[in-house]
Amino acid sequence: MIEPKTGDMTTMDYSKAEDLAKLGYDATEAQKAKLIAYAVSDTEWAAYLANRTSRTADRPRNIASIKVDTENHEVKEAVERKLQKLVGQPAEAAVIDKRLDELRADERYEATYQVSYPKGPIRGVRDAEITVKLADKENGPPFILIGVNGQAQSGQTPRFTLDLTYLHQDFGRYGSELRGSAHLGWLQQFDLEYYRLLNARGIFIAPHGEFTRRPYFIYHGQNRLSERLWQQGGGGVDVGYTFSHSTEVRAGWQAWSQRWVTKTGSDGQGDSSQVAHLFDVRYAHDSQDRAEVAQRGFQYNVGAGYLKAGEQAAAAPRIVGRLQFAHTIGGNSFLAAAEGGTLFNRDVAQPYRFTLGGPGRLSASAFEEYRGTDYFYLREAYLRRIAKLPDPLGQNIYLAIAYEAGQMRAPRSMGVTGTDYAQPVSSFLRQDVMFGVLAETPLGVISFGPALGDAGRRKLSFTIGRSF
Repeated sequence: MIEPKTGDMTTMDYSKAEDLAKLGYDATEAQKAKLIAYAVSDTEWAAYLANRTSRTADRPRNIASIKVDTENHEVKEAVERKLQKLVGQPAEAAVIDKRLDELRADERYEATYQVSYPKGPIRGVRDAEITVKLADKENGPPFILIGVNGQAQSGQTPRFTLDLTYLHQDFGRYGSELRGSAHLGWLQQFDLEYYRLLNARGIFIAPHGEFTRRPYFIYHGQNRLSERLWQQGGGGVDVGYTFSHSTEVRAGWQAWSQRWVTKTGSDGQGDSSQVAHLFDVRYAHDSQDRAEVAQRGFQYNVGAGYLKAGEQAAAAPRIVGRLQFAHTIGGNSFLAAAEGGTLFNRDVAQPYRFTLGGPGRLSASAFEEYRGTDYFYLREAYLRRIAKLPDPLGQNIYLAIAYEAGQMRAPRSMGVTGTDYAQPVSSFLRQDVMFGVLAETPLGVISFGPALGDAGRRKLSFTIGRSF
């Protein structure tokens, strides 16, 4: 037995690994005379390696078949159909795991696999048989997620909500989902959708319902004129096609009954209670790597449709779009966002107009300070990672700086630019620079910092739970 003299060093001294290795070699060299009796010649060593190789099975070449082992027969058939694309591909872990990651992506199943071989000689060209084992997660479905979202600005009423998300996968049949959410706090909002997969190709139908009750503030410049209550309830149905777990297209109809009434103040607008309809087509794609501060990837949503907002209000075509991009080099992250929408300058009822203003949407302006029918918003941001929170408190801490620009147009709309209500059209460009600190925590992204804009606008903002 060879026992190096390691002194006070232990197996936990990882930084001294090279020193430990040298002590081992030195101790072996000191016992060279005794060890030489156990040496083998090059010929004997080669014979040993050849014998060992003859008893080792060759690696399989391709995948010959896929079998799924699970308790649910419907799930077994559906997953086996989905995995048939693996047959004939190289029997390599990277190839198999890439396909299984699609099953694991929604956190529904624990997915493992084993490789077996057909009977016969273990040497030579062979194909593999793959058995995939699916097991339910111990904690669901259904799953209930709890989170907090909040925004606060200097001089403004803070907005905080407790958010609950309900998800029941494979509800009714494999691939279908029952989805719901509740937001409780400065607003009350409830949504429920049943995503029903109609076939294995990805065609689905999705009936849904919603109820929202929230305050709206109307501004003249940065002066608040009134507080209004917007209450809306209704539902609709969509049909669509899912290309992958990150991309889908859907078309649908929605109808709402809504109330728009003044609670305090006076803004020169009347109250209304009416039913609105929206027919639209939407396309969504999300390839970003993270839900918090994304490091890379794209996310975009576009929609086009026709809005009929009550009997006395103008109907209008409606086009909306949103794009986000992220790229990281070392500790430097570059983020960009663009969004916009148009109702083609139609005099659409106030509750259905676009809004702009607040943290992350012209941060130097008040919450939803601008209301109108046609708008765009741009943001370019740079984040420098400066530290990492200790586990399990969170992840990265960043210094951030961003430039924002946005424009809103509206027919006869008070509060958009500070011009007189009687003006037929109002339009201008707002710009600001925001900077501060961002931290990724178990509660979501926390940000804090000031924003300085044109026209004398400046705000100090705090957010929690929202992506940057």
